Amino acid sequence: MTIFHALIFIVTSKELEQLFSRCKKLFLISKRFPFYHS
Repeated sequence: MTIFHALIFIVTSKELEQLFSRCKKLFLISKRFPFYHS
């Protein structure tokens, strides 16, 4: 595993983490408002 691959992995994991938290927020909002399913 090269440094380049490690950098890509770190960046990807951080973006995935942000994406996951965003999806979790959307999921909680949609659970709070069941009529707001799109």
